[in-house]
Amino acid sequence: METKKLSRKVLNLSGFGDFGFTLFVNVELYYWSAFLTDYAKFSLGTATFILTLTSVIDCIWVPVTGWLIEKCNFKWGKYRSWLVIGPPVMIFAYALQFSRIGSSEALAAGIVIAAFSIKTLAQDLAYSASVTLVSDMSNSQKERLTLASRRGQYLSMGNIVFSVIALPLITLLMKVTGNEILGYSVAAILFGIMNFLCYFVTFTVTKGQSVSGSSGTESVKKEKLPTAEMVKAVFKNPPLLVLVAASIFKPGLWSIILILGFVDWPGIARLVRGNVLSLRETNFVKGNLVAGMPLRHILFSEILPNTTAPILVYATSVLALSMLDEAALSFLGMGVQ
Repeated sequence: METKKLSRKVLNLSGFGDFGFTLFVNVELYYWSAFLTDYAKFSLGTATFILTLTSVIDCIWVPVTGWLIEKCNFKWGKYRSWLVIGPPVMIFAYALQFSRIGSSEALAAGIVIAAFSIKTLAQDLAYSASVTLVSDMSNSQKERLTLASRRGQYLSMGNIVFSVIALPLITLLMKVTGNEILGYSVAAILFGIMNFLCYFVTFTVTKGQSVSGSSGTESVKKEKLPTAEMVKAVFKNPPLLVLVAASIFKPGLWSIILILGFVDWPGIARLVRGNVLSLRETNFVKGNLVAGMPLRHILFSEILPNTTAPILVYATSVLALSMLDEAALSFLGMGVQ
C-alpha cells in the first residue's frame, strides 16, 4: 500500500513527546531515592522496601502495557490516543509519588507505592505508543530512520535541558513553598505538565498519519533494512551505543572513559574538520601558503589556535551529557562502582 511522504513538520515534531518524557522520568531517576530518605524522612528499611517493590511493579507493567495497547482501540487511533490518556494521569500520580501523607510511615509508603504503580502504567502506555508510532506512520524505512533519529535527538536534548534546569528549579520551589516535600511535589507537577504538553504536540502533528488505520488490521508491506542502514541507525542513537558497550566491557573508571570517548568523538571530529576546512579558505592561511611557510607552521601557528575556541564551547555542552551518562550507567551497575 503506497502512502504519501510525511511532511517535514511531522518528521521533525513527531518525536517531541520524548523531550518532555525525558524531563519527566529524570526527576524520578536522579532525585526520588534522595527524596525518600533525606526529605520525606522514610527509614532506610522502608525506603529500600519502596524502591525494591516499585522495581518489581515496573517489570510487571511491561507485558501488561503491550496487552492493553493491542486490545484497546480508541477514536483518536490505536496508538495515538494513549498520548493524551496517559500524561494527565501521570501528573496527579507523580505529585503523590513525591509526597508523604499522614503520620503513619506505613500509610505514607503505601500511598507512594500506589502512586508509582499508577504513574508507571500510564507512563509505559504513553511511551510505548509513542515508540510504536514510528513504524505506524510510514512504510518507508528511510522515513522510519528519520523518525527514530529525531526521537534520539529529543531524548538527548531532554537530558541536557534537565541537567541545567532541574536542580535550580527544585531548589527554588522548596524556598518559595517553604516546605521541602511540597517543593518536590510542585516540581513533579510542573515536569508532568511539560510532559503532557510535549506529548500533545506529538498527538497533534501525527493526526491522520497512521498507515495501518486505527485498528491496525491492514497489512503493511515490509521492506528489508540493509545492514549498512542498521549500523547507521545504531550510531545515530548514542545512549543505545553506550549501553551496548558498557554491557560488554567490565565496569570501571577506564572503561567508562573509553566508552564515552568512543561515542562522543564523531561530533568533535566533525566540528574540527568543518572548522579547519573553513580556515583553509581564509586570507591569512592563503597568505602563509603564498609566502612559502611550511605546513607544520600553518597548522600549529595559524589553524590550531583558531580551532581551540569552538572545541572548548562544544566540550562544555558535551560534559553535562557525559556526566548524566556516567551516573545512569553507575545506577544500572555498569559504571564506576
